[in-house]
Amino acid sequence: MKQGAGVMMELSMHPTGPGHGVSKDSVDNNVFTGAWNIGRIDERKGFADAARFFRSLHGVVPTRPPEIHADGDEPTLETAKARRKRWLERWVRVQEE
Repeated sequence: MKQGAGVMMELSMHPTGPGHGVSKDSVDNNVFTGAWNIGRIDERKGFADAARFFRSLHGVVPTRPPEIHADGDEPTLETAKARRKRWLERWVRVQEE
């Protein structure tokens, strides 16, 4: 999210805690900007490598242009983080126009 004169607030990830059932070994994280929970990145064990991580942004869907996707699959945690950041930055730019 933007704050002030074009300064992007830092994004941070916080584990959701131990999973349960079939997801007990998964690593799921809430994504925050400041105190706002803006999304998730979930590890999905047992999925194909190309879709191991699922990322989503909350609250973006109703206001987003069609080229900005609010969720999707990624092969690694690093690519999920990078894609999430790019989409969030694009969404913020659109909101400022």
